[in-house]
Amino acid sequence: MTGIDKKIVGDGSKTIPFRPKSLQKVYTRKGDLGQCNLLSGERIMKDADQVEAAGDIDELNTVLGVLVSVLPQRSLWLSGDIERIQQSLFQVGALIATDPMSPAMERLKSISKEDIQFLEQSIDSMEERLPLIQNFIIAKGHVSAAQAQFARCVCRRAERHVIRSLKNYNLLELPEPMKNVLAYLNRLSDYLFVLGRFCDSLQNEVGLINSFETLAHIPAQSSLTLQCRQQFGNGLICFESSDDLITNSR
Repeated sequence: MTGIDKKIVGDGSKTIPFRPKSLQKVYTRKGDLGQCNLLSGERIMKDADQVEAAGDIDELNTVLGVLVSVLPQRSLWLSGDIERIQQSLFQVGALIATDPMSPAMERLKSISKEDIQFLEQSIDSMEERLPLIQNFIIAKGHVSAAQAQFARCVCRRAERHVIRSLKNYNLLELPEPMKNVLAYLNRLSDYLFVLGRFCDSLQNEVGLINSFETLAHIPAQSSLTLQCRQQFGNGLICFESSDDLITNSR
């Protein structure tokens, strides 16, 4: 029986809407003045860094849901991997919404080393089927590839906001669950970058134009190219935010 079921009254001639006592309403009115509770009990403003980071994780999970819905037929098997990531993001969101030094952290399911290794193994598996690239990339192509790159950007934003929420702590002294959260988000953005390329490569295999691999060619002797090669070598270089040059060495 659910909250929309009917409860039979008396001889059965009447029914009334039935809501189990255990089913809470969506609204509580407790946040009407712009405050909310952390899982560890603290009352904070909704524009606090922790809430911002938790909101990014929620957004990322939703963006991944859209990605699953637009996967091409040849890559539907990826939906299982993405749904596993979505489940992990619920754990990430709970950890972020808890004071990292609170005893409440011990009661939460943590992101494990195995979760991080899953992302790394998935990256390696996809990269084995992709050509090497050494240029700046214009993210476009099949809708699934573009959506994966969008998810990557949201993931990087979430990572930045999580780090900002921890600015008052010594990162080296964080409990293991929070260290794993940081590592997981860092690896997840790499996964999403490779996933975008991989989705488009699958489309290319069935005869579609792989426009995602359109590269923004920069003159070989330009100051930007020379600066990038000096700093990063000839490895993959791509813009992940307006003020960063990011390599796949992350």
